[in-house]
Amino acid sequence: MLQVEDNAGYEKLIHEAFVQSQEQLQIDVVQSGEQAISYLKQKRDTSEAQLPDLILLDLNVPDINGHEVLRYIRADEQLKHIPVIIFSTSDSEKDILQSYQLGANAYVIKPLDLRELIQFISLLVDFWLKTARLPSEPWQH
Repeated sequence: MLQVEDNAGYEKLIHEAFVQSQEQLQIDVVQSGEQAISYLKQKRDTSEAQLPDLILLDLNVPDINGHEVLRYIRADEQLKHIPVIIFSTSDSEKDILQSYQLGANAYVIKPLDLRELIQFISLLVDFWLKTARLPSEPWQH
């Protein structure tokens, strides 16, 4: 899983939520849109590297905002299959609509309570990584 989050507090809360939910996942964290795109390019271009199964993307990250990162992901043939969950503090109808128009799989407003965050993480993992069927290597036919 790739987490794109520039707020150290939320990064730690999400880590704690995964620990408390007892989910054993490899979570890579980047703090900016530019770092997210570099990370994805490197994973895509390295034959031994595995692309993330899921991306948890904040909209308000430095350099390149989350919408532009999402646009990049959806335009790339090797990346566009990856589920992207927008995880933002914004409840703006404009942000929500634009996220879905760009191909987000879901838009979630960040919970402020640790219990709610743990519940969200548990639901996220249960659905996207245990229930939903995702392609293993979609770019190879």
